[in-house]
Amino acid sequence: MVLRHFISLITFFSLSVSLITAQSILFQENFEDHDLSQNPVWTGNTEHFIFYEREGNTLLRLNAPESGTTQLRTPLHSAYGTWELFFEQNFSPSNNNRAFIYLVSDREDLSGGVNGYAIRTGENSSPNHFRLLRITDGNSTEILAGELDISGGGAYRLRITRSSEGVWSLYESEGYNSSPLFAGSVADNLHAVSSRFGFKLNYTSTRTEGFFFDDIIVSDGIEPITVNRIEAVASRRIEVVFSEPFDPETGLNPDNYSITNGPAIEGINRIAQNSLEIILANPVDAGTHMLTISNVEDLRGNVIDSLQIQFEVVNPFQVVDAVSVSNRVIEIGFTDEVASTSASDYLLNGEVSPATIMKTAPDRVALEFTEPVPSGLVHILISSVESITGWMIPNQTEIELYMYDDYAEGDVVINEFMYRAPDHFRTPENDRPQYVELFNRAPKHLNLKDWVLKRSIDTEYIISESDLLLKPDSYLVLTNDAPLFEEIYGDRNFVELPAFPRFLIGATSSDQIRIYTGEGVLADSLQYSASEWGGVDVALERRSVDAPSYYPENWGESPNEMLGTPGRVNEAEPDSDPPELLNIEFLSGQGLQLVFSKRVDAESATHRENYSLNPALPISLVMVQNNRVTLILDGDLVDGQAYEISVENVTDIFGNLIEPVSRAIHFFELSDAKPKDLVINEILYRRAQSGEPEFVEIYNRTTNNIDMSGWTFSDASGSAQLPPGTVIRGRDYLVFTDSNSLAVQDERVLYLSNWPGLNNSGDAVVIRNENGIVIDSLFYEPGWGDHVAGVSLERRDPGALSVDPANWLPSAAESGATPLAENSRFEIDVKPPEIVFANLFHPDSIEVVFSEFIKPLKNSDMETRFFVDGAEVQMKSLDTREGNRIVLPARGVEMGVEATLTAENVSDFQGNIAEAMRRPVAQPIGPGALVFNEIMFHPLADDHDGIPNQSEYIELYNRSSHAVSMEGLFLHDEPDENGGITRMDPASTKHRWVEAGGYVLIYPEAAPVPLSASRTGIFFETGPVIDSIALRINRSTLSLTNSGRQVYLADSTGGTIDAVDYRPDWHNPNLISTVGIALERISPDLETNNPSNWGSSTAVAGGTPGKMNTLYQEPGRVSEASGITLEPNPFSPDDDGFEDNLFINYTLDEPDYLLRVRVFDRYGRRVRTLADGLNAGLSGSIIWDGRTDTGQRNRIGIYIVYVEAYNSSNGKRKIFRETAVLARQF
Repeated sequence: MVLRHFISLITFFSLSVSLITAQSILFQENFEDHDLSQNPVWTGNTEHFIFYEREGNTLLRLNAPESGTTQLRTPLHSAYGTWELFFEQNFSPSNNNRAFIYLVSDREDLSGGVNGYAIRTGENSSPNHFRLLRITDGNSTEILAGELDISGGGAYRLRITRSSEGVWSLYESEGYNSSPLFAGSVADNLHAVSSRFGFKLNYTSTRTEGFFFDDIIVSDGIEPITVNRIEAVASRRIEVVFSEPFDPETGLNPDNYSITNGPAIEGINRIAQNSLEIILANPVDAGTHMLTISNVEDLRGNVIDSLQIQFEVVNPFQVVDAVSVSNRVIEIGFTDEVASTSASDYLLNGEVSPATIMKTAPDRVALEFTEPVPSGLVHILISSVESITGWMIPNQTEIELYMYDDYAEGDVVINEFMYRAPDHFRTPENDRPQYVELFNRAPKHLNLKDWVLKRSIDTEYIISESDLLLKPDSYLVLTNDAPLFEEIYGDRNFVELPAFPRFLIGATSSDQIRIYTGEGVLADSLQYSASEWGGVDVALERRSVDAPSYYPENWGESPNEMLGTPGRVNEAEPDSDPPELLNIEFLSGQGLQLVFSKRVDAESATHRENYSLNPALPISLVMVQNNRVTLILDGDLVDGQAYEISVENVTDIFGNLIEPVSRAIHFFELSDAKPKDLVINEILYRRAQSGEPEFVEIYNRTTNNIDMSGWTFSDASGSAQLPPGTVIRGRDYLVFTDSNSLAVQDERVLYLSNWPGLNNSGDAVVIRNENGIVIDSLFYEPGWGDHVAGVSLERRDPGALSVDPANWLPSAAESGATPLAENSRFEIDVKPPEIVFANLFHPDSIEVVFSEFIKPLKNSDMETRFFVDGAEVQMKSLDTREGNRIVLPARGVEMGVEATLTAENVSDFQGNIAEAMRRPVAQPIGPGALVFNEIMFHPLADDHDGIPNQSEYIELYNRSSHAVSMEGLFLHDEPDENGGITRMDPASTKHRWVEAGGYVLIYPEAAPVPLSASRTGIFFETGPVIDSIALRINRSTLSLTNSGRQVYLADSTGGTIDAVDYRPDWHNPNLISTVGIALERISPDLETNNPSNWGSSTAVAGGTPGKMNTLYQEPGRVSEASGITLEPNPFSPDDDGFEDNLFINYTLDEPDYLLRVRVFDRYGRRVRTLADGLNAGLSGSIIWDGRTDTGQRNRIGIYIVYVEAYNSSNGKRKIFRETAVLARQF
């Protein structure tokens, strides 16, 4: 509704007043000079005040250092006249926080026995008022109280007058720019002598800056009476408010008032001491008028000779609103009660008056028309309506309103929605901006008041609680962030709901969008699925408003560059291709099923006359589901007969008409299946990406055609029933899937709408016939393959066990899967089982894991037997769930001593037999069993050097005398102060072990490739032989910094096996570059973090991953007596990998010695310090690489090794000297 009536108010005064007394200013202070020492002179606690600037004015503000009482006063010798000032206290006053403004004081000290008068600005009681006090000998008595409530504090203007007769008058107002109004008067003439004007302030510590003063004027006279306000309070009443009480005799005389060109004055009524009401003979018109006042006196005899006031009369009687009650009734609301009105006072669209009118409330009138009011925007002209207070509605007042049509099914549809906005749309205030666009497809003006937006849960979100117009062929966009989307898309018809549903946004999420009318009628709804519909980071647009909203093919991602078209025509094009007949399937001799290329329109597809068979058979029933039409025949199909099926007049959901088509098909009788006739042959459980299919492939091992109608396909939590007509041919495949787009590609692919869903973490797959008999089943796990998205699990041998993980491998096909084709991993099992892992997992038990499920033999010809170190042991258990795992007793096995397991005559379920197998028994790993042996921390990584890139790697060495289990091993960095670590776990350590003296290689690769196919394997040409001793970290780097770092090797409990704190200066200092060169450990038995135990690999390739180090050297045997031995001696440090280091082996008689080891040349010059303060222990070895302290090579010749062992706790000191020969090969 629009009101076209505007009013403004302007008032002018012209004043002539006769005064009895003259008025002169005694002093004036506005503090603009920032000086309290003159004009006038202020005394007291002047240091407690500062000058405060505010909006161009200077105020005096209290600025006391602490709580207390402060005075400020100035000489004043007049006890009569006018006092004016601005005062502010920015707090709620109380007895402890308030001011006393002394108007009259007979002495300078305002805290003494003053005689005079003061204004008090607050107290403990409520409400607070300004109070005029009479003070005698310092004791106060209230004589007058103001009207303003000052309990909350604030800014005020005050004026106080005292006439020569002793009549006090108080004027007060709120605000700096306000004018004080009369609040009361009282007569008191006790004290007539004054010497000071001033302030006394009481305050606590929190109010030391809360008092302000400005514009103080003291004059010896009293201002004359004037008019403060004039207002037309009714059409025949005008209220006049004077500045002070008036004389009743002159103030209530009608002859003293007149209105120029206005109605006559009938009388005067007094309202208060300073206000009256003028009664007019007739209503006053709206507009500008002039009131003249003459000969009115105040109580002191001051006379208004002539006062002219120009004022504006505003008509308060207006139209408030207009609403449509029905298509024939409009209700109009006014600002006041309607006194009189008639049908002729109203005109619709300038043409039609209502047939009848009726007051529905004092201030509301209903107009009823004979004919329905046209929908859309209508206009009503209103005239001659009068209020009960006598005001007339402004003539020709025009109002506008919309007349709404009734909603019918299908008028409003969901046309576009964005449930998951792209990241750059999101803000810190809104992490999930969303919108839903509605479209009015009807030629109607619809009111969406009280309509509701809902998702799948029951919460209702009101679209609008007031009228909300949706015009014909127009859009309305519902959103949770209108400013955001307006910034992105511009001025569109966005409506921000007070509360908005949070539609699910996950890549695999599904949610509903539902729209209800105000009467609870469902207008439109859909259920989107991110995996099937799309819409991730882009809006989904409806292709056709005529096709149902719940079909996913009726929606497409917006092609617009702004990722959506809210409030505009959609750009997702409707499908214009007609449906095609893809396949025809027989249903157990009772009928047949037609499979089309797309979803067909159910109405057109259910007409029996659209189908025919030759030879003819009557069609008794037609059923439609998605893109499949089932024809139930009234007659029997003949085995071996060829039939021609014709189809016409069938459309898709967009109305595209099929081209008439005929197809020929043969009918065959079908056979029943037994368990293992059909096997689960391929499983794609992890989608390549959102929207891509999952599937399970079945293979028919027989030559018979098998009817699978009514069979069930299940996982661990749900199942789907196969529809009638599901047939698998002999030696052929059938695929079940959740993707309709995959299903339409081949008749042997079956789309299951209630697909149970395959879990990425592992799931059951079960095929049952119509009687519930299991034909095949298994429970797959991610460990059966590489768990790569888009790569299926393929069965190797259809005749081998379904439940044996060894019978499954990840697809090697380039596409990642081989549905409806022979598996890329197809291989008939002819290999006998192998021992993968023998592990002492308990002191009395050995776990043995084979390469496939085994079948223990026990007959007269052959028996499965097991031996530990030659002693036969009997199998304790065979895991029925993991048929490749058995448990044997650990009889005779000692911890730390190598034991060997022998297995004889072990068979798989295909009859392949291993006659004899041997394997060492791995034992639990302990601290120091595996040690860091080689570190590549700065690999070659130049894509333009013509050679393969390296990667980082870490080599471990098993220095124990027995095989150890690697299950649970991981790397981590240095623990922080709270013990926190960053782990690097291998992709798998299950069933992994390393033999005594064997190596373990840890390498990084983000893809699931073996060592031989990794960067390290390709560069160093490791080959597949050592793949079994390699552990892959599922990342592209091991984060081995070039500057060095700490690396820990830990077991499954977190216990440390070994730790290294490598540094780049452990490399040979004579090398110009160490890029691509590994650090090699010299001796596994020496300290891991001894820099002398490490050096640069001398291998041509830069390292020896999985092989003996080029620097490997056993330390010589330590002498049993105290002393030192040198081995080899002579030694040749020429980096050829042979006798490059001198081992200085020592033995001491006590463990508390500290060592200083130095090397001198034959002239007694020190060339190297190998240790200084080393904690020696009882024995050990120190390595000299033949270099000086600066890393330079020494000359060949004789050198003296000088070893000092000293124990400061007991004063012992030992010195050993031996001669070493440094040689070179010629």
